[in-house]
Amino acid sequence: LLAALIVLIPTERASTTGWELLAIAVVNLPRAIPIARAAFAQERSGLFHPALLFRRFGFSLACYAGLGAVALLFVAGQPDNGLGWLVGVSIALLLTALRNTWDLLVTVADTGES
Repeated sequence: LLAALIVLIPTERASTTGWELLAIAVVNLPRAIPIARAAFAQERSGLFHPALLFRRFGFSLACYAGLGAVALLFVAGQPDNGLGWLVGVSIALLLTALRNTWDLLVTVADTGES
């Protein structure tokens, strides 16, 4: 959502939008890595299946890396290519968020907590 809002801000240069998108990726990628690392450490104790963890965290990390790549295309002066890839990254981020939300609901229901 934040990336979509940033792309809608009118700017004179595409590189400005690229730097803003890069800021999103740079802030979120390092925040997601320790969470993923902790989850994979718990996987060793048998609490979570590795495929589930990959779906939850691997796709998110890949999406943020993809957003960073799109941002670099904007900064490099290739906004047409960047916009094309941004569609795919945005859809992947939405689907990942949807899947993570569903997994959260199912996990809470499976544990019997409310």
